[in-house]
Amino acid sequence: MVSSRVIEFKGMPLFQKAEFNPPFLMQGEIKDFACFFYMTKGMMLSFDSRGKHQINEREAVMKQCGNYVQRYLSAAEGETCEAIAIYLYPELLREI
Repeated sequence: MVSSRVIEFKGMPLFQKAEFNPPFLMQGEIKDFACFFYMTKGMMLSFDSRGKHQINEREAVMKQCGNYVQRYLSAAEGETCEAIAIYLYPELLREI
């Protein structure tokens, strides 16, 4: 990962902007919240319980709770990938 900036609200990450040197593989688990991913540069292949999804530059996906694997690829040789994530926690959404 080249860089990552996070904005927190009430001690929880709310917004994140990250830049990666592709190919970059990430895996994790989304528990008890949803996440909106927007690709600003490059492309992401996402594998989860619903299958394989390709998210290209200037496209987005909403992910629900569960396990996932993501692979980031660049549009051109030597370019980085950049993504923005918005984390949607039920308890914070109720307050808004």
